[in-house]
Amino acid sequence: MRRAKIEHFCQCIRNYRQHSGLSTALAVQEECSQVAVSTNVMIFNGENEEKNYVIDGQNKRRCHLRGNKGLFPLVVRIFHSLDWNLVKGLSFADNVHDFGLYHSLNAWAILAHIFSQAGQHGKVGELLRCMLLYKRQYSCADFDIFTFLVDLSGSRKPCSPFHSLVQVLIEFQMHRAALNTITRMKEIGVVYKTRLCNMLLQGLVKSKKVKMVKRLIRKMKNSGPHPNVYTYTMLLKFYCDEGDIDQASNILLEMELNGIVPNAVSYSTYLHGLCKVADPEMVLKLFHKMKEKHLPLNDYSYNAIIHMLCRREDMKKALIIFEEMKACGILPTVHTYSSLIYGFCKQCHFSKGFALLEEMASVGIKPNIICYSMFLNGLCKNQEIEIAVRFFHKLAALGFDHDEVTYGIIIDGFCRNGEMAIAHNYLNAMVKNNLVPDIFCYTSLIHGYSRCGCLQEALNIFIVMQENGIAPNVITCTILVDAFCRDGLIQEAFKFLDDMLERGIIPNVITYNTVIDGLCKENKASEAWSLFHELVKRGLVPDNVVYGSMVDGLVKQNDFKNAFELYARMTKDGIQLNAVTYTIFIHGLCKNNMTHEAMSLFKEMISKQVNPDTIAYTSLISAYCRSRNMKKAWELFSTMLYSGLLPDVVTFTCLVDGYCKLHQMHDAAKLFGEMARMGILPNVATYTALMIGYRNSCDLNKMLMVYGNMLRKGISPDMVTYSALGFIMRKKE
Repeated sequence: MRRAKIEHFCQCIRNYRQHSGLSTALAVQEECSQVAVSTNVMIFNGENEEKNYVIDGQNKRRCHLRGNKGLFPLVVRIFHSLDWNLVKGLSFADNVHDFGLYHSLNAWAILAHIFSQAGQHGKVGELLRCMLLYKRQYSCADFDIFTFLVDLSGSRKPCSPFHSLVQVLIEFQMHRAALNTITRMKEIGVVYKTRLCNMLLQGLVKSKKVKMVKRLIRKMKNSGPHPNVYTYTMLLKFYCDEGDIDQASNILLEMELNGIVPNAVSYSTYLHGLCKVADPEMVLKLFHKMKEKHLPLNDYSYNAIIHMLCRREDMKKALIIFEEMKACGILPTVHTYSSLIYGFCKQCHFSKGFALLEEMASVGIKPNIICYSMFLNGLCKNQEIEIAVRFFHKLAALGFDHDEVTYGIIIDGFCRNGEMAIAHNYLNAMVKNNLVPDIFCYTSLIHGYSRCGCLQEALNIFIVMQENGIAPNVITCTILVDAFCRDGLIQEAFKFLDDMLERGIIPNVITYNTVIDGLCKENKASEAWSLFHELVKRGLVPDNVVYGSMVDGLVKQNDFKNAFELYARMTKDGIQLNAVTYTIFIHGLCKNNMTHEAMSLFKEMISKQVNPDTIAYTSLISAYCRSRNMKKAWELFSTMLYSGLLPDVVTFTCLVDGYCKLHQMHDAAKLFGEMARMGILPNVATYTALMIGYRNSCDLNKMLMVYGNMLRKGISPDMVTYSALGFIMRKKE
């Protein structure tokens, strides 16, 4: 009975839109009033047995409305006039308090249908928003708006109110409820379009709700509405953001199989994802194939490629793509220019960066703060502080208002240069311009003073920063920990670490490594070892830098037992030793005449495709030369040259000394001459080794000739040289 009455009521609403005459409107109003009143009386006079509770502060009370028409007379007035001002005067929470939850839900659901039938979907959203706000505020899980909308829909299920409900649920980030609503809409036969699913998909993708994304797409594919180009493009973005390029590629293939043509946004999204993870050559090859096929590409596509190349400092190719972009009639954007300026500044090509800024102005593109900041930052980081200052003041003269970012960059530039007084002047100018220095400014000053060895001044800035309400972060604190360690104040560094923890600042791997490195340099490897274990206990994962510092400290103290224990731990944890850590091991083993073990690590290093550097080769060559195994030393020297590494003066000196000790002066002299050919200048140790070789071979004339050459080159003898010369003088006497 109740359902029939309400359905008849809503049919009146639908009829109202189809009639324009005054008499018809009055008739509908009268009929509607009768239905509303009779429906209201039915609901609250016992025909509906549901118990009805309302929230009144912390108390719940039963609402009795026997014989009271409640909200329905007002609903009828709104129905007749569609006067939104009448609705604006309503409060869902107040209605629940006065008339009960069930009655209020009925009335507001009817209003939603009224405005839906009138085509005023924005008003429907406002009504549903008020209802959902109440539900969220009072955590009412026992009422379901969807059910009330269905009850009032009759046999014909209009899409609009349900469509609005899904939109509001998405707006409230109630994605699971929105997905369930769409499922229920399908079950009761409400027809909706792909656009509604795409709205939900966009919310799910943005919130990274992986399972719900897959569930929604599965429903669309199985029962409709079927995905369109916008659906697939959002999926492309989803998988690209997740770094799953294989799945993104499958999406493009699926689009092709389903006859859906990707648009410019689809391709640009895919290219943008590829640029983050794929090999640049492969991305460029695909990009050119897309161009050859005349596939739609936009500025976003070109910007992704240019940004990738600039990050990799391949400016030649970046400029080629830039010119192709303009030739295709696609106008570069401020993002295009920003990427190119960043790339040129990174390579210290500031004139080219400045030329791009001027080009932007000539084509009517106003550089934004990011462009200016990138150029200024590039100048400062490459110690072109004078040019940076001129550019900074030129911007001000052109009417550009400097902000915290640009002031922070120029302050950091002077701090990097050690010009702390000037940095303070700019800090004061910043404050005079009503700009508040941020954590970056203060951290730059602290870092600048620390690098100058002015620890007390750095601590004073640290205090001022906190007095001004700027809380330090882990970077600021790590800089100060490093300053304590470099001054040999290890205990103070530990105390500062404790202060960090009390402030709720959790030291990171870099902080711990700073202290570990300081301890190792102070030959306190046992304390460093204890701190390493504390780092692990805190759940931090040591990286190659930490392991490198630890290995270096242990090896310097000839503690190979613990050093190899660390090596085993790294292998177990799947951490690949880098060239630095391998070299530390090899150098330490060679110094302790453990050449066999060093050679084993050297071979392992090559097998794992970690390229040895000059120090690794020289350490082994030196060890073989000391043991007079010149054959093996020469093999390593030849391998070093073949791999493209240039030996340094230490490498040559080791070989010259080795041949001299075997009295193979011809080979020693030949190597000495090879140094000059390669542009490597011998040092006092090289000359002395050759002189001692000639002395031991009783060729004193050549020895004195080498000594004379050394003096003519401006190289002063050391104690070893004088010792060799003293032997000659005594012999002459």
